[in-house]
Amino acid sequence: MKRHNADEGTVVVMEVKTGHIKAISNLRSDGHGEFYEKFNHAVGGSIEPGSTFKLVTMLALLEDTNLALTDSINTGNGEYTFYNRKVRDHHDGGYGKLTVQQAFELSSNVAMAKLTDKYFGTKPSKFLAHVDDLKLSKPLGLQLTGEAYPKITRPTDKGWSGITLPWMAYGYGLEITPLHTLTLYNAVANDGTMIKPVFVTSVSKADRIKQDFETEKLTGKICSNKTLNQLRILLEGVVENGTAKNLKNAHYRIAGKTGTAQILENGRYEKRYITSFVGYFPAHAPKYSAIVLIKNPRGFYQYGNNVAGPVFKDIADNIFARDINLHMAMEKTKTLEPGVFPTIHAGKQDELTMISNELGCFKSFGYRGRMD
Repeated sequence: MKRHNADEGTVVVMEVKTGHIKAISNLRSDGHGEFYEKFNHAVGGSIEPGSTFKLVTMLALLEDTNLALTDSINTGNGEYTFYNRKVRDHHDGGYGKLTVQQAFELSSNVAMAKLTDKYFGTKPSKFLAHVDDLKLSKPLGLQLTGEAYPKITRPTDKGWSGITLPWMAYGYGLEITPLHTLTLYNAVANDGTMIKPVFVTSVSKADRIKQDFETEKLTGKICSNKTLNQLRILLEGVVENGTAKNLKNAHYRIAGKTGTAQILENGRYEKRYITSFVGYFPAHAPKYSAIVLIKNPRGFYQYGNNVAGPVFKDIADNIFARDINLHMAMEKTKTLEPGVFPTIHAGKQDELTMISNELGCFKSFGYRGRMD
């Protein structure tokens, strides 16, 4: 946050199988170069998720249509008009013709909007049914107070129009909390089972446990196994070939999605952004999921891949290095031949002789420098 002179930042790390929140931090700038914790944005902050919501769009498309990841979509010059409103891609000049997988990996807004309008434009309630099934339209029922209520526009609402669904396809026109987004991505990592984030595992009085809290499922499988496998391919592809290639490393694989959403202020979008990255690691056998959001970074870098993404990788690298269970055991190698002992170079001779004789390993002394 200091590096980018940002206004606010949020990070949450979750254990995939249990839902245990292992770490959480919410910071805000004091306007003088320092940061402090004032508000729990992860729980109480309702925001437009931006491109991290494209996972929902792809889940709906893969579940309800015959769309394949190898199918093509023409994104043209990166602009497409819906009802006199333009959808734009961040890439200057556009991407032209892409496969569906490439469109997700490169985070094409045009592709997501066109596909959603094509398959759900006349039946938006079918798309919104997935939003409801994924528990994104209601509070999660956390153990903490102050949880924000999501804002999801419906066709029966006054604010609904022809552009609402295409905009929703890439994460605009709706608001959810960072923990909603993390819980969804954690479900993909957890073989499709969505579980409630856990902040408290037990309550004790003195040394006696008064109450235990077990991991709670929020829903059954979020989608079919076929769709789940395709979603994993997409999320790994973002890091391998797409917008988050800068997070790729040789030691373990990260799966996730970048996000960059313009900030809505007084009904108008400003040239300020909320950057994000959400995902899980190691991708082949996920143990942890995490989300990073950084609001209003200033300077040249203002996107999810170069602001929030590196923070995610720093945290993931630290956890990966410390968790011995994430590493393969190294093959034991002998460094010395049996019966051959190292030369003792320095020390007090009579004591070293006594120790060597006691241990049965006296061999020779090869003193260097002064002997005390």
